[in-house]
Amino acid sequence: MIKIILADDHQILLDGIRAILEQDAELEVVGTAANGLQVLELLKKQPADVLLLDMMMPIMDGLETTMHVKKQFPEVNILI
Repeated sequence: MIKIILADDHQILLDGIRAILEQDAELEVVGTAANGLQVLELLKKQPADVLLLDMMMPIMDGLETTMHVKKQFPEVNILI
């Protein structure tokens, strides 16, 4: 099972991507976040294999989030 966190500041997009991904029995969306700070908090509580990340988010954008995730959680693969 591949565990995925979705990060985007548009809820409708998060809902749509989640619905598509969850149709595959080998994928599990373990959390969603609206900004980079939420991503980091989620990763502390919930391990994930993949982070699907929006570049343009409030509070902490995708570039800054990527740098923090790679330092703190180097095992997480990031798709932007």
